[in-house]
Amino acid sequence: MAMGRTADISRAGTIYAALLLLFAGLAFTNVALGEFQYLPVTFFRSQDFPVLAMVTALFLIVRVARVPNGLVAGMDTLFGRMKLLPVWAPVLFIFTLALLGALGILGSYPLSMDEYWARADGYALASGRAMAEIPADLRDYAGAMHPIFARISGDGLYWASTYLPVNALFQGLLGPLASPLFAAGAAALLVQVVRQHLPEAKTAPIICPVLAATSAQWVITGMTSFAMSAHLFVNLAWLALVFRKGPAVQIAAGLVAFLAVGLHQFAFFPVFAAFFILELFLSGRRGVAVGQGVIVLVAVAFWVSWNSIAYKLVGSVPPVAGSASNPSLTEKVIVLLTRNDLTAIGTMGLNLLRFQLWQNPLLLPLFALAVPVAWKLKGFWRGCLLSALATLAFMAVVIPYQGHGWGYRYLHHVLGNVILLAALGWSRLRMSESRATRASFAAAALIALALIPYRYVQAHDFAQPWQQADRAIAKVDAEVVIVDAPDHLFADDLVRNLPEDRPGPVRMAHAALTDAQVADLCSRFRVATFGSADAEAAGLPSIGYRGDGDNAQNACAPEGTDQAED
Repeated sequence: MAMGRTADISRAGTIYAALLLLFAGLAFTNVALGEFQYLPVTFFRSQDFPVLAMVTALFLIVRVARVPNGLVAGMDTLFGRMKLLPVWAPVLFIFTLALLGALGILGSYPLSMDEYWARADGYALASGRAMAEIPADLRDYAGAMHPIFARISGDGLYWASTYLPVNALFQGLLGPLASPLFAAGAAALLVQVVRQHLPEAKTAPIICPVLAATSAQWVITGMTSFAMSAHLFVNLAWLALVFRKGPAVQIAAGLVAFLAVGLHQFAFFPVFAAFFILELFLSGRRGVAVGQGVIVLVAVAFWVSWNSIAYKLVGSVPPVAGSASNPSLTEKVIVLLTRNDLTAIGTMGLNLLRFQLWQNPLLLPLFALAVPVAWKLKGFWRGCLLSALATLAFMAVVIPYQGHGWGYRYLHHVLGNVILLAALGWSRLRMSESRATRASFAAAALIALALIPYRYVQAHDFAQPWQQADRAIAKVDAEVVIVDAPDHLFADDLVRNLPEDRPGPVRMAHAALTDAQVADLCSRFRVATFGSADAEAAGLPSIGYRGDGDNAQNACAPEGTDQAED
C-alpha cells in the first residue's frame, strides 16, 4: 500500500511535466504559423522561461538523484506543522502581501487601461456620479483625452469606461484595500466551501488556503485594481450560499449573483455559474436552479442596459446607436467571435503555460488527478469541473489575448474551482497517508513561496518604465502634452485624465487628433509633445512601427524639437 501512495506523487510529477509539454506544444504552433503577439512572447521570455528552467532542473534532479531521507523527513515534519496552522494564517498572509503590493507600484500606478478605468470610474461612482464630467473647454478633444476603452455621452458632456461598474465602485470606496480584501476574503471562502462539500477531509480546510497563499497569481493580482480578485471573491461567495437551503440564503445568493454579473464583463459569471445551476437542477433542487437561473438572466438584462441607465442618471443622452462609440451588443458579439484566427491556439498555449508557472507546482497535477473523482461524484464537484472547463473554452474562443496579467487573469475567477478540486484529489486519493506525498506538498509550498517575491520583482520591473513615463509627463511645464510615440509599446496608455484634479498637464493622443485640432490647441494652450525619445528615456519597449526610431517634434513648432522632460 505504501508503494501505491508513493506512486501517486510520482504520477503528479509526471502530470506536471506532461502539462508543461502540452502547453508548450500549443504555444509553438505560432512558430509554424510565423505569427507572434508581442506581449505574451515577452512575458514568456522575460518572466516565465527562467521559472520554467528552474522547475525543469528541479524535476530532473528529483527524478535522477536519490532524495536524502533527512530532507524527506524534514519536509514531512514541516507538513505536520503546516497542518496545524489556523486557517486564518494563510488568509492573513495573503491580505498582508497584497496590501503591501497595493501600496507599492502595482497599486499606485495602474499599469493597464483595465486597472486605470477601474480607478477612474471608481472616483466618479464613489462621489455619487454614474459618469465623470468632461472639462467644458476641452469637450471637443474628449476622444483624444481618453482614446482607449472610453464611452462619451451623445451630448459630449460626460465620459466613463466601457466596463460595468461594480468593481470600480468597490475600488472607489475602498481604495487600496479593495483587491487585498477580495483576495484574502476569497481564500477564507475556500475554507467555508470545502468544509461544506468535503466535511470528512480533515486537512482540506488548510490545504485550500495554503494553495491560494502559495499562488503568485492569487497574491499579486490582489495587489492590482483588476476586477479578477473581485470576480474570484463573488464566485466563491455565491458557491458558499447557493448550495445551502433556506429562502434567506437563496435571496443572498441571488444578490451576490446580481452584483457578480455587473463587476466588469457580464459574461464571466453566467459562464461560471451555468453548470452549477444545471447540477442543482439534476440533483432535484429544481426550484433553486430555476430561481438562480432567472436571477442571472435578469442581471444580464439589467447590466447590458447599464450604459443607457448611466446616461439617464447624469441627465445626458447616449451616442448614436451603432456608432463607433456606441456599438450594439450584436456588433460586440460578432467582433468577439470573428476577430481570432489560428494564432489564438499558440496564444492560449502561452497563457496556460503562464498560468501553470504562476501557481503552486502541485496545484494542476492535483486538479488533474481529481477529474475522474469529480465526474463520478456528480453534483457540486462535477459542476466545479465543468465550470472551470467551460470558462477555459469560452476564453479560448472569445478572448484568448489577455494583454497584461500576472499569471493568466482570464482564468483567475475559476482559480477557486481548481483549488477546491485539488483538495478533493488530495483527500479522496488519501495522499496525506504517504510520507513522500506529504513531504512533496511541503516542498512545493516552500518553492512557491520563494517564487512570490521573485514574481513581484518581475511585475514591478515590467511596470516601472510606464510609471517613470507617467511621472515625466506630470512634471512637464505645459498645459497640454500630446503623446506621440507609436513605436513604443502601450505609449497611448499614458493618456490619462481622471480624476479631474490629478496634477500635471492634460494629456492627449496624437493619433486621435486632426491637424486642425492640433493647430487650435497650439493657439489656446502651452503644448508639449511626449515623443519617441522621451519614451525611450523612460524605458518603454520599442516595437518599431516607424522603423527609424525618430522622435516626434513638438506639435506646435514644426522646426523645433521641444519634448517632455523629467
